[in-house]
Formats: sequence, C-alpha cells, structure tokens
Amino acid sequence: MPYRAATAAITDVISGNAQLMMANTPVTGPHVQAGRLRALGISAAQRSPAFPDVPTIAEQGVAGFEVVAWGGLVGPAKMPADIVARINAEMRKALATPEVRERFRGMGIEVAPSSPDEFRELARRESVKWAQVVKFSGAKVD
Repeated sequence: MPYRAATAAITDVISGNAQLMMANTPVTGPHVQAGRLRALGISAAQRSPAFPDVPTIAEQGVAGFEVVAWGGLVGPAKMPADIVARINAEMRKALATPEVRERFRGMGIEVAPSSPDEFRELARRESVKWAQVVKFSGAKVD
C-alpha cells in the first residue's frame, strides 16, 4: 500500500498493520535502536556504520541490489558559476568538519561531498536507473 509519509508506514509496521517497509536510516534508525522495528537489510552496497551487524540486501542473495538516498543543493538554472563555486567550496568545508560529519553519522547518514558536475552526473545516472525500474515494473501514475 502506498503511503504519503514514512511516519504512517512506520506506525503501521509497528502496530502490525503492515509487515515491512523500506525507508531511510534517519527515519527508521531510532525505532530500530528502541526495539520497535527490526532492521532486515541495508539497501546500500556496503553495511551501514550505524548498524554494522545488519547485512546488505546484496549479501543476503540479491546480487547487485543497491538503493541509496542522496541529496544535494540546487539553485536557479542560471545561477552564476562563481556563486556555484563559492557555495560548493563552503559546503565542502563545512562537511569536512568533525562536528558536522559526526552529526550526520549519528543520523545514519554518510557524507559524500562532490562537485556540481559530479552531482549532476549522479542525478543523471539515478534518473536513468529509476526510469528503467518504473518501465520494467509497469507502474502508472494514477
């Protein structure tokens, strides 16, 4: 059943109205740590430092399985290159500090700073990947 928000799905899994769900570590992690949810598999290619005892889905026999959440900063398409470079440099500097890295790590997020070109390529690859998944699945927009 589709959910509009992860919180509703979490409530249903905890209460037994749904059997399982797939969500990001920052959303499910606190519930796993509190014993309300059981982590069955990590969808990334490597185990999570936040849950090192939980095997990846690929380790459990689904070869090549990798689904990761990613995010980045975006701005207007015509933002001047010098502004983009400055924002990127400042973000990389902030993300390199131990305090910021530890704050993200505490939420189960691994920081992976990149350049604007690298981020654009990641978005392109992910768009191609998920377009293929949607096409293969036959899913349609209601």
